[in-house]
Amino acid sequence: MFKKATPNLPLPMRFNLRDATPDYDKLAELCANLRAAISKLDSEESELLTRLSSKAAAKPHTGISAKVAELLGDDVDETPDPLSEGIRTRLTEINGLRRDTRAALDIATERLQRARHEASKVICASVREDYLARVRKLADALIAAHEANVALFEITTALDAADVSWPGLLPPAPANRMLGAAYDRQNRVATWLKDAASDGLIDKAIIPAGLSQ
Repeated sequence: MFKKATPNLPLPMRFNLRDATPDYDKLAELCANLRAAISKLDSEESELLTRLSSKAAAKPHTGISAKVAELLGDDVDETPDPLSEGIRTRLTEINGLRRDTRAALDIATERLQRARHEASKVICASVREDYLARVRKLADALIAAHEANVALFEITTALDAADVSWPGLLPPAPANRMLGAAYDRQNRVATWLKDAASDGLIDKAIIPAGLSQ
């Protein structure tokens, strides 16, 4: 048995901002690296805070501060804790590094958005004519569908005028839900055509009188 031939479907259209401007690729990578750096700093901070908390929990507490204990004449453990001091120093460094990294990320993100806009302009300019042609093709199809719906409405109107009991014999098939009422100048097709003409996508002259707003 022969297999049914598969039709040659058109390849999906794809665009790439990186192809439109080299700056976009570099800036996108920079933003990703800065976000990763911030995430790494956050993780390190969380780990250090956990270590510091665990160390504090292991140290016996008298409920009296070192200064109060000194005034009372109690023994005060003034032995420096290099590990805790080192953790606190690193936490201070992390706060500074994160602040600077976030500032750099804000600037890089702004530059990326500008590069995206410029790349988008290049791509849109390259497809403009094809885009307009497809919009016009859609406009023609909508007008044709509207006219076909009007033609169908003419038959059902004439049947109703003759008091013909047609709905049970001819299943109703108007496209009003999709297109709007056949003789409504404000229907969906008319509104779409008006907006497309206002945006300069189609020539207003192609809009039929029955759909002109």
